Amino acid sequence: MNPLSPIGFLYGAITCATDPATLIPVFTKLDLPAEISTTLIAESVFNDPLGVVLTKTSLSTIGIGAHHNPIALFLSLAAGGAAAGAIAGAALEQLLAREPFKEYVVPITLGAALATWYLCEETIPHLTGYELSGFMAVAILGMYIGNRLTEHEHLREDLQFLKGFMEELSTVVRIIVFTTLGACVSLPLLKRYWLGGLLCALGNIFLARPLGVLAGTYLPPKEPLTLKERLYLALEGPRGVVPAALVGTVYTKITTHPHLLPPHITRQMPPHALAGTILVATFLTILLSVILEATWAQPLAKRLLRTR
Repeated sequence: MNPLSPIGFLYGAITCATDPATLIPVFTKLDLPAEISTTLIAESVFNDPLGVVLTKTSLSTIGIGAHHNPIALFLSLAAGGAAAGAIAGAALEQLLAREPFKEYVVPITLGAALATWYLCEETIPHLTGYELSGFMAVAILGMYIGNRLTEHEHLREDLQFLKGFMEELSTVVRIIVFTTLGACVSLPLLKRYWLGGLLCALGNIFLARPLGVLAGTYLPPKEPLTLKERLYLALEGPRGVVPAALVGTVYTKITTHPHLLPPHITRQMPPHALAGTILVATFLTILLSVILEATWAQPLAKRLLRTR
């Protein structure tokens, strides 16, 4: 799979989102520096919605999408979704800050998130013709509310209700998503595409991720990271629920609309081979990244970060 082709870009967009939640139990035993653990978690918060936006943009580059201008689509999805999420977050903060809602804060917040999603995905595109990312909007809404409500002392109990419910909901959603991914990957698909998928997964873990992190951290902040800290960040980026959810959607779109793929794509790879390879490659990327990076998290921390 050529990483510079639209097919390679699609695979990269699907698998770029990380999920350090799978490693948090490991991190709690390592006494990691706060900067490292915070960076890994914050990275996931931001690259999850970006992965969704990039995947939708990538689908338009291979002919499966309503828009044929990927740059305009990316800007409307990312910037428009972020703006919508910030506006919705500010409005929700004004409502919740009036008085404690206790357990009722959960349905109010969940309702606001669903309403924001619907406005971005259905109402605004219907009225304006521009697509906004509902996932990006809800992610920004969550980050805004999570940061702002901590400033209101009388809402601490509300935050505990909200935090507990969202953690339980997240667990249920993860189970559903991974069960669905497992149902999509059959033995015939694995037998046919395992070698190409394995090469993509290993290249993603050992080449693409390290190069991306080292390049992205080249411009230092006020307190620059050391090379060893950057290497640790590069080698601890497990994939999780977002790639698992995205690849199922992409696989379905390609297999149900193979006629939409342009000739320059089908000459590189037939539609069903394209869908199968991306599905198996993403499945192996998730599996190997979680197993390998959980296994070497402690030895790498001791060697690179001098933890106990």
